[in-house]
Amino acid sequence: MAFSFSEKERAMNILICGANGFVGRHLTQALRKVGHTVIRGVRKPKEPSDIAIDYMLDTVKEAWLPRLSGIDAVINAVGVLRGSAQAPMQQLHGEAPSALFQACAEVGVKRIVHVSALGIDKGINTEYFQTRRTAEASLCALPDCVQWLILRPSLIYGEDGASARLFRRLARLPLHVLPMGGTQTVQPVHIDDICTAVT
Repeated sequence: MAFSFSEKERAMNILICGANGFVGRHLTQALRKVGHTVIRGVRKPKEPSDIAIDYMLDTVKEAWLPRLSGIDAVINAVGVLRGSAQAPMQQLHGEAPSALFQACAEVGVKRIVHVSALGIDKGINTEYFQTRRTAEASLCALPDCVQWLILRPSLIYGEDGASARLFRRLARLPLHVLPMGGTQTVQPVHIDDICTAVT
């Protein structure tokens, strides 16, 4: 992938929330590669420019306002497949992103990318889909001056992804088990395609 900025474009300061996750790690690399400055939003900062975030606690707009100084764009790549007492979906998928998006609008962040999930608009009322819809609704309600993009990928795969590791382990078994008879449809997308779309 070779990208370059046109004369009208410029490198941006981009905050990636969930930068230690599979999607966040790849987005960080891709965006830095094309010249953007990436500030990683992580639970435990390691790099000098990292910002400590905790989606369990950062559920009000005021928690985000000071963190957005100098930020041109925000990418929310935080997500879990199963909620727990340590990682409740209501906070991780709903309340914290909503507070972040509202803070972005207040301080003038012009671009937001939100990584959501395929099928949330199909009326399925699991906690996963309900909480994902909460964040999307909050993003859609922002003023027109904020440009936003919602990505709804299905299974995201890549060499270092959890699903790819699982599939490689399963492929070594002498017998292949097909859940639900293997008749369900899957719409996998490669992490490189996600990075291209965001970039």
